[in-house]
Amino acid sequence: MRGTVYHRAMRLASLLNTNHTKIRLMDGHGRFLFLFLVAVLEVHGLHRLNSLTIELVDIDADVNDWHVKAFCGARCVQCVCEDILFLRTGIHILLYLNFCGIGKKNAFESLKEFLLNGNACMFSASTARAAKRRLLALIGRLQTKERVETGRKNFLTYIVNCTA
Repeated sequence: MRGTVYHRAMRLASLLNTNHTKIRLMDGHGRFLFLFLVAVLEVHGLHRLNSLTIELVDIDADVNDWHVKAFCGARCVQCVCEDILFLRTGIHILLYLNFCGIGKKNAFESLKEFLLNGNACMFSASTARAAKRRLLALIGRLQTKERVETGRKNFLTYIVNCTA
């Protein structure tokens, strides 16, 4: 259980500050959500976990339906079928973006605009496909960034403009 997903979940949990009341995640299958809940318990305790609302966001209606069915008993989880990059952000939201692939031009351009507009988040993306050069060039343009070492080849994780 101490693999790359757990490491990313622990790092995101460590970014929680007193302003954060909502965590917004992209997580198709729910592994990251489960490990993030464990990480918040380990780092901050049950009281802090109970004070959070977690939005599980996906643009695919079938994935969103699965989220609704899989997490129907979790009162802190809200399932949202939207493009996560177009949802309103604020200092009360801690955001984690996880892209299996970001090679499609419209998806990459949305991420680029989102990050260059100063939105704070932790994001992970595969660089195994066509997006590697463009993604690395985008990361190079960001002012405040921290690479999270996960030991996973062809998969980058960065914290952007977040202050813990």
